[in-house]
Amino acid sequence: MSRPRISQGQNKTLSRLRNDLHLVALEHARSVANYPAGFSRQMAAALVNSDRRAALKRIKAPTVVIHGADDPLVPIEAGRDTAANIAGAELIEIPGMGHDLPAALYSRIADAIESVAKCARRCHASERTSGALR
Repeated sequence: MSRPRISQGQNKTLSRLRNDLHLVALEHARSVANYPAGFSRQMAAALVNSDRRAALKRIKAPTVVIHGADDPLVPIEAGRDTAANIAGAELIEIPGMGHDLPAALYSRIADAIESVAKCARRCHASERTSGALR
């Protein structure tokens, strides 16, 4: 399967997405290192929140769930359950990845996001076209 051609504008958008992903990962690493209490707050928030499956079932957009297979905070089963409750969701389990965003995986994760974004764009364009033909 050949890669679809993308415009210069789309290429710039994807480049910004990759840069944003890198910045988010750096900020996350910095916050975990500087604010270990954040872990406790995050876990408390997860325990207080209710079951999200009904809300997940309402998602209609193309979706990719990326989950570290070795996440010590959120078990892989939770990622599988999330993907199972979103119609058509793609699940990417990354062996060796925990509850972090390793720099070595930026490209793989950005590629997965790019793929689902392109799918969303095609689906949206298809909906507009089919709606115009009615």
